[in-house]
Amino acid sequence: MAQLSKRYKAIAAKVDRTKLYPLPDAIKIVKENATAKFNESIDVAINLNTALRLGVAVLLSTIGGVGMWSVVVALPTLQADFGVARADASLPFTMVMIGFAGGGVVMGRLADRFGIAVPLTLGTVMLCLGYLAVGQSTSVMQVALAHGLL
Repeated sequence: MAQLSKRYKAIAAKVDRTKLYPLPDAIKIVKENATAKFNESIDVAINLNTALRLGVAVLLSTIGGVGMWSVVVALPTLQADFGVARADASLPFTMVMIGFAGGGVVMGRLADRFGIAVPLTLGTVMLCLGYLAVGQSTSVMQVALAHGLL
């Protein structure tokens, strides 16, 4: 292992490694202890909690995306229950895609203006209302309109 210099040991003795220094104080300590005859550099490590953010993003996209793909899974049952052709039973999926296109623009504007919590809450409420409405539907047209909420 490399030997530590006297200069390094002297500077390290002035810094409490267990303390979190505010940025102005940290810069002051660095400037006071600069002894080199050239411009010294500082390495900064910032913890952005990217693993947590990635996990939350994957969870939200999984839950939110179920609205888009649930129609495809239920399509044969929908076709059989209402006795309609495959093209008619596909209308709810078309409504979901139209809703995603328009909703993406609206939710993006809401996120820019109010932050992520408002569109997240609104999306959750609309998803729940859409599924409740699908459960109460008595025709393919009602299912399609309910999927417009998704």
